Amino acid sequence: MKKLFIFSMLTLIFGQLNAQDLIVTNKGDSLNCKITLRMSGNIHFKFRNNGNTLNSTLPKAEVKTYKYGYYSQNVDDGSPKDLVLVQDGDSIRCKIVTIKYNNLYYTIDTNSSTTTNTIPLDQVKKYKFNYYRPFTEYQKWVFSINGGYSQRLAEISKNLPSNYGKHIEQLKKGYHCELDFSYYFSEHLGLGTKYSIYKSSNSQTIREPDYYFENYYNSYKDVYVKDEHTIPYIGFMFSTRFYGAKKRGTLLVNYSAGYLGYSDEGIYANKSFTIKGKTLGLALDLGYDYWILRNTALGIRISLTYGNIKEYTQKTNATKEKIKLKDEYEGLSRIDISAGLRFGGKK
Repeated sequence: MKKLFIFSMLTLIFGQLNAQDLIVTNKGDSLNCKITLRMSGNIHFKFRNNGNTLNSTLPKAEVKTYKYGYYSQNVDDGSPKDLVLVQDGDSIRCKIVTIKYNNLYYTIDTNSSTTTNTIPLDQVKKYKFNYYRPFTEYQKWVFSINGGYSQRLAEISKNLPSNYGKHIEQLKKGYHCELDFSYYFSEHLGLGTKYSIYKSSNSQTIREPDYYFENYYNSYKDVYVKDEHTIPYIGFMFSTRFYGAKKRGTLLVNYSAGYLGYSDEGIYANKSFTIKGKTLGLALDLGYDYWILRNTALGIRISLTYGNIKEYTQKTNATKEKIKLKDEYEGLSRIDISAGLRFGGKK
């Protein structure tokens, strides 16, 4: 499987090094090539054959259709990236050198050599620098901001009184905010860091037996209960990504490990308490980004965070004690569904 993956990636990369445009002839043939010039009823183009770069020409009458940038690529091979549109409809793929004295000076590659040409500006309908630049020469670094809904996965303890069930169930639903940064040392692989924080809270009055009375089975009291849960996570991240055909969409899979904390700031029967713990956390992210600009993207993500607290510190107004859990652990695992922004750069 590993050899097949490497072979597929090498075929994809090297197969696109010298081809970007498409020409379809009237006979139904298709040419994967670089269109260099459209002028005087002809289309001039380059193509690869047996490892060599060849120049050729086709009359427009023999061409059914053609499209620039049909084969998107992520490699800059040094070919001309500028476009000049002439008033009569011809287009010139070239490198614009300068514009002065009401003339546009440009160079084009023909027959393995570079020639310099001039065209009066009044004959130019439009020109654009870097017209043929790939949409994304892959982002070297990406900074992400996410936020959304979270659902904790741990089951409610069977040892907990049933009248607390609704309270705990509400605490399992919350929201999260997330920041992560990845530096990619190749198009598909990178390293980075991830930070996220989960928040949830609930308060209610619970009716429970009044143990102050000897016959408490028939005596009840109302107890005010409030909990505010905070679960922070920070860890190192291994990032993988795969571009779509047009280089605008990116599929992401991130793996992370690091510190997972737990805090419960609460009130029980008018007495405040604090519970804190920590453990090793693992995180898995699956996401999709769509680059609306070269350096800005919109993204969606679903994440799984895993971890269990085996001991915690409980502090009240008068006491502080460390409690070790034996039969049941405090489960911190959760699923996050989020959306956000991505900002990228090539340096």
